[in-house]
Amino acid sequence: MSSQGFDVIKELRPDIDMAELVDVLHSQLQSSNHVLKARDGLRKVCMVCGYLRARIKNHDEKFFLREGRLPVENERATIDQMAVKHREMKRYARNFAAARIQSLARGKRARRVVWGAAGKGTPTEVLENIRSEMAAPKAIEEMRFERKGNIDTLQALVERMNAERKLAGREYPSMDSSAEELHAEKALIKTVLKSHTKALSDNLKRTPTAMDLEAAKPVFVLYHIINSRIKELNSVGADTETARSKEVILKERIHDLRQEAKRLKVILGKYEEAFVAKHGRKMKTQNEIEPIKKEYARFKDVKRELQSLGGSSTDRSSMSDV
Repeated sequence: MSSQGFDVIKELRPDIDMAELVDVLHSQLQSSNHVLKARDGLRKVCMVCGYLRARIKNHDEKFFLREGRLPVENERATIDQMAVKHREMKRYARNFAAARIQSLARGKRARRVVWGAAGKGTPTEVLENIRSEMAAPKAIEEMRFERKGNIDTLQALVERMNAERKLAGREYPSMDSSAEELHAEKALIKTVLKSHTKALSDNLKRTPTAMDLEAAKPVFVLYHIINSRIKELNSVGADTETARSKEVILKERIHDLRQEAKRLKVILGKYEEAFVAKHGRKMKTQNEIEPIKKEYARFKDVKRELQSLGGSSTDRSSMSDV
């Protein structure tokens, strides 16, 4: 099997003007421990950080599509200096932003102290109150915030896919792989993406947007590349290859239906257990199944489709007597 994978993303060509701006800004900020002092400088640093992040991301996505995993430290030599500059630029920008926030917080506190002390006693007493309050500053609760931990979504998805391939005894495919291998990889990616999207939806309590799924974008790209490659093979492949592809597609559909049936059966089983624990008997009427009516109806539809495809299992619904 070729080790070239799906190296179809074009390398992001460096912008000469941006490259010069990176060097100039980085050297200025490094000299004499220089710090940002103006918003215009912050805008330039943020623009440079965006450019460097795009270059780094492009490198990692190309590597992922080629190798099926993310690069480790010794495989990022070509962008090592770029990554160092990106980290340092971010640090400069964050220090500037933190200084601005602290300045605003101190100003807000000073105004509160002065306004609160005004008119309370003689001028000397007011001045003493202001000095004592400013000497022991207190945190402004409404300005507190917690930085959320950065979860590497792409790394987690890549590790899961690699573990699934290892269990199945498969390797990461390439553009030279057969349609059967590509269908197996497509089914794996589809399952992982469905699981990720569902988990994200449950966490957000809404349907994820494109921005919510941005971290998993390379996996979606890989799915579409494989899907396009399968279509190419189907259009130019021999009759035997086409027949084999149809068989794999059928297996993929049966696999998806079985996974959905298992998920629905767990939901129905938990509801039934809770009902029996509460009432001491199984459900007997349609009203008692009303809370999970949709899941039960879908479960029966999935079983019916599995039977029509020849992929029926011996599992029987524990609610068949309702």
